[in-house]
Amino acid sequence: TNLPAGGTFASYAIICDQKGTNDSGGSTSTGTFNTRDLNTELVDDDGIVSISSNQFTLQAGTYLLRAHAPAYKAARHQILIWNATDSTIAAVGSSEYCHGTSGTMTRSFAQGRVTIGAAKVFEIRHRVGQAETTYGFGVASNYDLQPSIYTVVEIFKES
Repeated sequence: TNLPAGGTFASYAIICDQKGTNDSGGSTSTGTFNTRDLNTELVDDDGIVSISSNQFTLQAGTYLLRAHAPAYKAARHQILIWNATDSTIAAVGSSEYCHGTSGTMTRSFAQGRVTIGAAKVFEIRHRVGQAETTYGFGVASNYDLQPSIYTVVEIFKES
């Protein structure tokens, strides 16, 4: 895949939080960044990522990371791409809002470029302004037995 600046990506992966058709995204709490679930590799032909305990590991290299995650009735909310190995922020997500009493859901989007010299562990963290039980991290699709997909991370490894 060609980059606008003329570079190329060597590998590509998509990971996500995939649940059953009628399974909600989970409950939220306020006052801290909550770790989002990550449990499924949708695409990873070159084996550039592994998932364990809601975290993903990348080997040495330069990557463009893109992530997005929903929140329901959260008021203000925002995600982070968190480098858990170094306890640093890899990327800050967009500031979003979904009304705290009406049934609305919006997504926060984050993207950033990271260069790592050794294997590092990352996770997606999400802070909300208002807690919501069961549906805070997303409302199930409940359509024709298709899975409900919540947090999504795209990983582009540069050549």
